[in-house]
Amino acid sequence: MKLAGEYWSLGMTIDTYAAQLWRKYRKRFTQNLNRSTIPPSMLERFAAQPLRMLILTEPYCDDSAQFVPVVWKLEQDIANLDVRILRQSEHPDLADRYLADAGHPAIPTFILMNDRFNELGALIERPRRVTADMIDETRRFQEANPTLPGIRRNVDRMPDETQAQLKQHIATWRDSQHDLWAGYLLEDLLAVVEH
Repeated sequence: MKLAGEYWSLGMTIDTYAAQLWRKYRKRFTQNLNRSTIPPSMLERFAAQPLRMLILTEPYCDDSAQFVPVVWKLEQDIANLDVRILRQSEHPDLADRYLADAGHPAIPTFILMNDRFNELGALIERPRRVTADMIDETRRFQEANPTLPGIRRNVDRMPDETQAQLKQHIATWRDSQHDLWAGYLLEDLLAVVEH
């Protein structure tokens, strides 16, 4: 079994990855990069040691469009961070090592390593606080819209029209959470680096 660091040379830079995105994904990706800011105290902590980060992702992933640009901004702001992207679908052997709580390979996955490619740990999918926020907002939407057909069902079992309304609401709402969630991401990545 190959170590995560052995995949490094197969990865592409975030610049290369972003340039390959389809227009609709690239627009959101670039928007999230442009509005991301890294607090000076976090920059200082990330800059304390040379780091490498390997990100497993796919362009269609909403979490990737939200969180990978934050890491890109971090990479632009400090000299000692080097980031590479791998498409999860092209590396299932590596993806199978980083499973979501539900047991399936998750995207994105942020694998942190030191400058010698020794793995420090990984952040899988998204910060747990983001998942909790999303669950709470879905419940709020359900309670505020009791007349929508099948609104009390699990999302994947709702009628298509109800599911579409919920997804539209969540997409707009999650966009408003960018700064908060970027902070969660940075805190959780720092926890991996510093411990």
